[in-house]
Parts: sequence; structure tokens; C-alpha cells
Amino acid sequence: MDRKARSKPMRYILDRLLKYGDFDIVIFGDKTILDEDIENWPGCDFLICFFSSGFPLDKAMDYVKLRKPYLVNDVCMQSLLWDRRVVLSVLDAIGVPTPPRLVVTRDGGPKVNPRAAAAFKELNGMDLDRIFNKYAKNSTLVESTRDSIYADGVTLEKPFIEKPVDGEDHNINIYYPDHLGGGGRRLFRKIGNKSSEKDEGLEFASEQGSYIYEELMVTENAEDIKVYTVGPLFIHAETRKSPTVDGLVKRNMDGKEIRYHAALTHDECEIARKISKTFGQNVCGLDLLRVQGKSYVIDVNGWSFVKGNDSYYDQCARILADKFHRAIQERPTGLADIPSKISPENSWRLKGFVAVFRHGDRTPKDKFKISVKSSTFANLLQGSRQEVVFRQKHQLDQVGEAVDQCLRDGSEDEEKMLALKEILGKKRTLLGTKVQLKPKFDKSNRLDKIQLNVKWGGELTHAGIYQSKDLGDNLRKDMNILNRAILDDVKIYSSSERRVRATADDFAKYFLNSQPADGVISESKYLLDDSNAAKEQGDAVKKQLRDLLTPGNIIPELMLARMNWPKNLPQPHVVLQEISTIMTRLQTLMNLNRSTRDVQTFQKEWCCFESPYLFCERWEKLFRNFCYFGNSDESDGSDILRTGAEKFADPSWIPELYDSLKYDALHNRPFLEAIFADPDSAANSPRHSSEYPQIINDLRRPSMSPSSTAPPPCLVNNDLRKLYKLVKTMFDLIAPLEFGISDNEKKNIGMLISLPLLKSILRDIDDMAVSDNPKTRLYFTKESHVHALLSLVYLSGVPTKVPRNSLPELDFLTQITFELYERKNPDIHGNADYSLRIAFSPGAHSDSVLDLHLDAEHCVKVVPRMNLIPHLSLEEVLNYHKEYLNVPNLEAIQQTIAERQLHYAQEDNE
Repeated sequence: MDRKARSKPMRYILDRLLKYGDFDIVIFGDKTILDEDIENWPGCDFLICFFSSGFPLDKAMDYVKLRKPYLVNDVCMQSLLWDRRVVLSVLDAIGVPTPPRLVVTRDGGPKVNPRAAAAFKELNGMDLDRIFNKYAKNSTLVESTRDSIYADGVTLEKPFIEKPVDGEDHNINIYYPDHLGGGGRRLFRKIGNKSSEKDEGLEFASEQGSYIYEELMVTENAEDIKVYTVGPLFIHAETRKSPTVDGLVKRNMDGKEIRYHAALTHDECEIARKISKTFGQNVCGLDLLRVQGKSYVIDVNGWSFVKGNDSYYDQCARILADKFHRAIQERPTGLADIPSKISPENSWRLKGFVAVFRHGDRTPKDKFKISVKSSTFANLLQGSRQEVVFRQKHQLDQVGEAVDQCLRDGSEDEEKMLALKEILGKKRTLLGTKVQLKPKFDKSNRLDKIQLNVKWGGELTHAGIYQSKDLGDNLRKDMNILNRAILDDVKIYSSSERRVRATADDFAKYFLNSQPADGVISESKYLLDDSNAAKEQGDAVKKQLRDLLTPGNIIPELMLARMNWPKNLPQPHVVLQEISTIMTRLQTLMNLNRSTRDVQTFQKEWCCFESPYLFCERWEKLFRNFCYFGNSDESDGSDILRTGAEKFADPSWIPELYDSLKYDALHNRPFLEAIFADPDSAANSPRHSSEYPQIINDLRRPSMSPSSTAPPPCLVNNDLRKLYKLVKTMFDLIAPLEFGISDNEKKNIGMLISLPLLKSILRDIDDMAVSDNPKTRLYFTKESHVHALLSLVYLSGVPTKVPRNSLPELDFLTQITFELYERKNPDIHGNADYSLRIAFSPGAHSDSVLDLHLDAEHCVKVVPRMNLIPHLSLEEVLNYHKEYLNVPNLEAIQQTIAERQLHYAQEDNE
């Protein structure tokens, strides 16, 4: 399946195979595997084929029988791995140790594909029916108690593990006896940072279904060992924390579980070789436990990837290349026997690739406003009665000199000048920093004061640079294995915004594997810059959202379900109030820590030209927007909405709060955790808790959560994590709705923002279909254009595989891609079939950056794309989207866009 064939580990292996031999790689792909008869599948010398979700294994068996390619992994025997009873019985038969177990069969026993049984017998000389004959009938006298389970004359005492016999079912339960606390733990496929959770009500074994019950073994260092083979000669092993411990998954910046290389004993290597050979899987994974000096196998996984290990990729590719070379010498006929119609050059190949990207990771935008009156600042106006803007470094240096002068002569407020000096000292070298001086005049038309605004931020971070380069490199490798010629004709378009153009530049260097050639990257304000054509409609939607989230307004359950609101949470306005409550507590802690501790020691290194002052100043603005207790009453109240006498936070500030939370969790994690720490629990606490304000004692109370029953042991982490979870939930609700609540609003706003871009994409695809050569067209823009284009894709009527409201957020380097595939038909001159698929990636995204273990890059890696629509004929997809060009109000929409573009151009000239 595409998801596996085009994954990073597979690409790393295939790219190396291209270097180690004269190979041509053909990705069959979902289109071929699912839609085509096996007679039309491409012919090949060597076949890498393994089961994953949705894969038609019986169909693959038929293909292997028809074409007889060299198999890396035996296709027929892969179905043996689907039933844990079969796997464990085979392991028993070949003398591989497994944990003591009891099997409860309620389905009449394992059902094995006859072709798999025949292949197994041919390879191993053993009859599978005899091996697992004891499971061929249902178990009798199954009894489950609080202490044990009994079946077929065998008793197994708690603690034990309950595994479904279905090898693809990873919902596994652990049952504990009373002396170990009772209850149980539920294990599951990793979700975010969790792989299991405690369940106090888990007492009795399941009464329906077939299960394997294994003794819960206490492993060395509470670790599992993941073993990977490539044939009999190369075996790689890694340790990971067992999910039975606490269910918390430690992840690296790729979002992958943290593992460590492990050295295997001679006996463990022999076990791995024996399993690989017996099941006919050269590339194979298995799970080991080490208990009191002995090793036990608990699972066999078939084809498994080692992730993020270059040495493994090198070895795997070299070994496979050697196997292929030896195989072709033994069977020299190869492709000569394959009909030309299914030769690699006539298989489905990528003909055109169009993608729209959001820019990479950037710093939050910020501003600082003060009023000044001194002649020192008045002199900077040089007599102008209009606003003066300073952008160049030498101009900002002049402002810095004015600040120093005011500090020397005391002509301005010292605190304000020190703040301005700090900002200019950190940010004046950045291209996005500017100072605005706006003169204000009294009734006599004399200069009364000057409004001084400093604005900065929105710059690509070092993480954004890494992300852009990494994405460019990986996409090039992806294109290389699909169709090398697709890289011969590349054009890239970027908006004029610095962070977008910088993303495009860094991406292009690695995508093209060289410095971008002249003319490859073009700026297009018309397609990709924000024209504000939808500003009026957007403002109306934001007002609807504020009304919708007003305290006391109950949103109907059906509407919440359409918005994908979590069922276990109260109404959104209640969550918004809880966010304000947590923010108020954090504000008190921050102010307390600033006044009692040396905040300069909280973080050794600062990236992105930050500092403790700039961090706290940014968060003080957020507190003013969300806190309605304490000193928030001293603000002007402009960012607090009112209903009667009650104040509540404006939900439109949620995206900015979420943005800062993520940014600081990645780039300022030590300071984030320290500044919001409870001083009473800090090692260098200068006071006793009795001296703190009452709000500190309030922190000892549980936060709003149905599952909270006692104060958490680490208050800062709990509050931060709770805040992150609630803010992210609100963000996931609000961010898409800002581009339209109803479908009609989504369509109108989408067209006002992204109609020119959609039309350009449609022209690209039309051109690619008729062109003789493959082409690539890439667009880099901002978040609003990606949101708008995504709305147009979903509202076009094209059948989609994933509901819009279940998509993750549109993070940095979000992608919407359009892949055009072509299959030539040699029987008809000049004729070809075309298929189009649209895919999506949420970009450099993690569900919780607070759970990532950071390295110096602070760089979350880009998530692989998922398919939004299945392969459909090109004509069908284009017809859906070209309907936008026939809407009744198209002329009015285009006129609005043109007017805003003209206004935008005039502002630029001014």
C-alpha cells in the first residue's frame, strides 16, 4: 500500500537500492493493488510485498502464482501471522521459548489459508493441522474469578495478559490480583503519548471471543526488545520501555518512540534466524522479553521497519541487492517473459505533481506600544507631520540612540525605555522589525505626543529552516522512486511574505538537490498573498463564533458532533472559562517567580532572539486577554467581552494563545516550565508556602476534570498540560470555523481567498495531462489560503475518505497535494488513462509538543500525507472542481477579489 511503500524507512531503503544496483523501482500503489485485476499488475523480477491494513493478500497470492517473481517475504505465509494461536503453535514446534499460556477458543479454532499451509509444509516439512490441532475445537468449562482463569483443565493465576487471537487486534488487557492493587491495564496502539491506561474496573476475563492468556512476566529493566532481521545474517535489536509500566510513550522530535540499540545473545540471534526462516519472511520483526536470564518471544510481526537508523538502511539495501543479483543469475529469464502491456514503462506512473504548502515554523508576531513626548523622539520625525516608519538597521539604531539618550537625561519613563531598549537590542537585526512614530497634535495644532509602536516577529525559526530542508529532501526522494523524470520540469511559486519566501528557498535547495536555478521560484502576490477579499465575511463569522461561545449559550449536541467536539468535555464556553481560570493561576505564579527568583538562570540558551523579558511581556498580553481576576481589572478591558456584569474571554484570542504555548513548548521549554512552577516545590524556594498569596493555596485544589480526584503531585506540569489540552481542543474547534460555519459561508470565503489559486491548479493539471513530459508545480503560501483551498476541495462534492472535521490542525508546512497518474496503453496509439488523487498532511505536527523530547533543532518533523480522496478518473475530479467556475455569483466574487488586489497593490506602493 502507498502508505507503507512511500514511508520514510522504505524510501531510505529503495534510494539505497538504486545506488547499489541497476534496478528500476515500480511502486504498484493503491490504484493498481485495489482497482486493477492481477493480469494488469506490473511485471517484475523481484517483489517486495507485505500485508498492511486494507491490503488484498489473496489477490497478491494470485499474482505471485501467475508471475512467479523472486519474493523477499513469502506472500502466502504472511496470513499465518494473523492468528496468534498459529504463531505460538509454530514457535512451540520449532523450539522457541514463549511465556506460559492458556488458550480460550470460542470460534472453532484457527482458520488457515490452504495455500499458506501448503507453502509452510513445502518450506518446513511440517503439517500445520497437526501443530495446532489442540485448538481445533472450542474450549470447555471456562471460568474467570477475581484471582485466576480456568479452561480445558488448566488454571492461570493473576497477573496475566489477555490477547485477542487476531494478530491485527492490539487491544490487550492486563489483570492484576488484589495484592498488586487489583483492576487492570488496557494496552492499545499508541495514541499521542499513551500506549496503555489503568482501568480499576477490569477484574474478570472476557466472556466472549477467543483469547490467549499469558503469564505477566517481570522483565529486566521493565523493557521489551524489538528484533529485526534481514535474512539470516543481519539482525538488529532495540529496547523500549514496556507499555505495561505506565503507558507513557517517550518520543523524539520525529514523533517516534525513543528506543536504544541492544546487543543480542547468541541464543537470541538463533531464535530470530529460526523465526525468519520458518515463516519465510526475510525482513521480519519479533518481540522478545528477557526474564531472569532467559528470553521469550511474545509476538512475530512480519515485515517491520527500523526507524531513523542509517546503518540498518545501508545493511538492508546491500543485503537485498546481493540477494537480487544472485537470484537473477539463477533465474535469468526475468522480464523477457512479461507481456509489454504490463512492463514497468506501461504501469501507472506519476505524470504530474501539484502541491500547496503552508510556510515553516516561525516566531509569534508581537508589538509594543507606548506614548513619548521628549524632543529626542520628536527630532526623529524630522519635521514630518505624518507617520514615520523605521525599518532599516541604521534607522533602528537611531531609535536605539534616542532610547539611550532618554535613559541618560530621564526625559521619559525609565521602565518604558528599558523595555524598549531590551526589544531593540534583541530584535533590531531582524528584517521584520519596525518602529512606527505617529505624531499626535493638540487643539492648537502643536505636537502633543508621539505614539511609538514597535512590531516584530513572524520570522522563520531555525526549526522552520530544518523543516523546510528536510521536507524538500524527503519529497525529492519520494518523487525519485515514483518517476525520476518528474524532477526535470519544476516551477515553484511563493507569496511575497518573508517567512513564506524563506521556506520556499530552503525547500527548493534540497528538493532540487542544488541551488535553485534562475526562474524556478517566482513570487505571485495575486495567487498567494492575502488580499483581504474575505475580510467582511470573516469578521461576520468571528462575531457568530463569539455569540456561539457566550456563557450560558448551549450549543445543541448535534451541532457539537458536527464540530467533532469531544463527548467527555462540557460545553465550549465552560472550557473557555476554565482556560481563564488556569491562566489566572499561571499569571500569579509567573509574577511571584519574577519577584522572588533569578529568572535569568531558568534557561541557559535562548534561540530566536528571545529573552526572559520578551517571554514574560508576550504572556502578559495573553493574560490580559484571558484573566478576569486579580490585576486584570487594571487593564483597559479592551480584550475582555462582557455580558451583563460578567466578563469573559474573547474566543478569537485562542489561536494566539495556542500559538504561544506551542512555540514556547518547543523553543523555551526550560523557561516555560520554570516560570510557571510552584515556588513551594522548587529546590531553591526562598519562602515558605504560608507566605504566598491565597491563590497559591488554590493551586493545591484539583483542576476541572471529571477524572481529577486529588491534587496533582506536580502542579506546574499539570496546569500547563491541562491548559495545553483545553486550548488545543478549543483551537481545533475555532480555527476551521473562522473560515465559515455553514457550508455556504465556507464556500464563499474559500472562493474569495483561494479562487485564483484553485484556477491555477486546475490549469496546471490540464497542462500536465496533455504534456509529453512529467511536471511539478509547487505553491508556498500562508495558513488562510490552505484553509480556504481545503474548504473548496471538500465542498466540491468529490467523494472523500476522511471527514473534514476529523483532520488535524493545519500546522506549519501543511500540504495539500494533487497527484496525476498516467498509464499508457500500447495497444492503442497515443492513448492513455489518467487518475488523480488528492492528499493532505498536517505538516510539522504533534498532538502534544509537551511530550516531545527536544534536541537542539527544536524541530517537529513533517507528518506523512494521508489520502483525502481515492484514485478517481482525472475527468471526474476536474468536473467536480470546475463547477466552482459556474456558480451564479462568480462574477461578483471575481470583482471583489480584483478590487481588493488593486487596493493591496496601492498600499504596497504607498
